[in-house]
Amino acid sequence: MEVPMRRILLLALVLVPLAVGGAIVVKNKRARVASAPAPTLRPTPVRVAAAGEGSLEERRSFLARVEPWQRAELSAQVTTRVAAVSVREGESVRNGQVLAVLDDAEIRSALAAVDAQIAQAEAQVEAQAATVASLEKTAAYWERETQRDAALAREGAIAQAAADATADRRNEARGRLEAGRKALAAAREQVKSLRHRRAEVAARLAYTRIRSPFSGVVSRRLADPGDLAVPGKPLLAVEDTSRWRVAFDVPQTDLGKIRKGTLVRLADLGLDLRVDREYPALNPDRTRTMEAYAPADAPLASGTFHPLEAVLRRVEGAVLVPESALVPTPDGGTAVFTVVEGRTRPRPVRSLLVRQGLAAVEGLEPGTEVVVSTYLGWNRLAAGESVEVVR
Repeated sequence: MEVPMRRILLLALVLVPLAVGGAIVVKNKRARVASAPAPTLRPTPVRVAAAGEGSLEERRSFLARVEPWQRAELSAQVTTRVAAVSVREGESVRNGQVLAVLDDAEIRSALAAVDAQIAQAEAQVEAQAATVASLEKTAAYWERETQRDAALAREGAIAQAAADATADRRNEARGRLEAGRKALAAAREQVKSLRHRRAEVAARLAYTRIRSPFSGVVSRRLADPGDLAVPGKPLLAVEDTSRWRVAFDVPQTDLGKIRKGTLVRLADLGLDLRVDREYPALNPDRTRTMEAYAPADAPLASGTFHPLEAVLRRVEGAVLVPESALVPTPDGGTAVFTVVEGRTRPRPVRSLLVRQGLAAVEGLEPGTEVVVSTYLGWNRLAAGESVEVVR
C-alpha cells in the first residue's frame, strides 16, 4: 500500500504547479486583451451614378421583308409564239402600255372568216326582211278580199264557194307570212350568234397584246421573241413601287401587344413607320403577318430584308437610373440607395420600365446620385451603412 500512495503524491506535486502556471498565463492574456483599443469597421467602398432624364422603350425585334405596293406576273391567255418584247428589267412602264406582242396571224384569219359569215348572214336577214314585207302586203290583200267576198256571198251576189276559195287564199298567205317571219327571226339569231363569236375572237386578238396593269417597273423579263407562250407561263413581272409594304410576322404570344398604329422602326435605316394592316388569319406557323407602309422615296428595294423593332411601350421624360441600382424592399417594393453624409439612405421608387440595363423610375429627381454597386460587387448594403464613394 505504501508504493501506490507514493505515486499519487508525486503526481500531485507535478500537476499542481502546472495548473497554477496556466491560470497565471490566462489571467495575463485577458488583461492584455482588455487593455487593447477597440477595433473600428472601415467604410464599404461603393460606386455611384447620377440619375438622368429621357425616354425608354420596350421593343420586340423581327425580320422584315420589303414588298412592292403591287406585283403582277403577266402571262399569255392564248397559246402562240412571242412576236416581240419591248421592255427589259428596270424599265419604267405606264398603265396600259404594251410590253409584249404575240403572233396573231391565225387569230386575225379567224376574225376575217367570222366577219365574212356575219356579212353573209346580214344579207340573208335583209333578203328575208324584204320577203316578209312582201308577204305582209299579200296577206293584207287577201284579208280584204276575204272580207269583201264574204259580204257579197251573204247578199247572194256571188256563190259561197267563191267566198270560201278567197278565204283559203287568205289562209295560205297567212301561213307563208308566218313561215317568213320565223325565217327572219332565225336569220337574225344567226347574225347575233356570229357577232358573239366575233367578240370572242376579238378578245383573243386583244390577248396578243400584253399590257401593264398599272404604272411601275419591270422586275423580270422571262420571254424573248420566238418563245412559245402558253396560258399560266409568266412572260414578264411588273411591280408598283409608288409605295412600299414592309411586312413582318408576329408570334401568337405577341399579338395583343402589336396592333394597327404600333410604332415600328427599321433599325439599319433609321426609318420610323406605323403598322397599317393586320392580316385577318394566322399563318401555318401560328404567326400573323402585319404590314407598315413606306413612301416611294424611302431607301428600300423590293425583296430585301431589314431588322425591325416594334415599340411595345414608350416612357417619355422619365428619370433613368442603372438597372443595377434597383434593390427590393422588405414590403415587396423597389428602392435605390443614396449616400448622405457617408451613409446609405434608401429612397423608395416605382419602376416604370426596365430595358437594356436602364430603369425608368418615379420618386427620384434627375441628377441624384444612386449607388450602383459596391466596389468589388459582392457585398450587400443595408440602410444606414457607412460607405465610401469611389470615383
